[in-house]
Amino acid sequence: MFTVIILYCACWAPVKFFQMLNEYKFIQYCTQTDFLIVSYTYIVCHWLAMCNCFLNPLVYSFMSSSFRVIIFFGAERFKFCKLMFICFGDFHSIRRTTSGG
Repeated sequence: MFTVIILYCACWAPVKFFQMLNEYKFIQYCTQTDFLIVSYTYIVCHWLAMCNCFLNPLVYSFMSSSFRVIIFFGAERFKFCKLMFICFGDFHSIRRTTSGG
């Protein structure tokens, strides 16, 4: 759960900070170049916030032990065990804990 909270804060903090600065009139622009810089900054912050919507299902999936087991068994079947071991840790300990022995 801590991972989800950190991800949420990291994704939403820039856009909320930008909105706060804009609300209290700390962001001011006089020229067209200033306006473009502020606009592009907001777009980048907004896209980062929307990435949270994309990343949440992935994080929740990989935090689920049953999902990890399915991924590991699929990897074993298609001979990607070495890659899965590098990415997720000890495959055989997960197999032992899920098979009950």
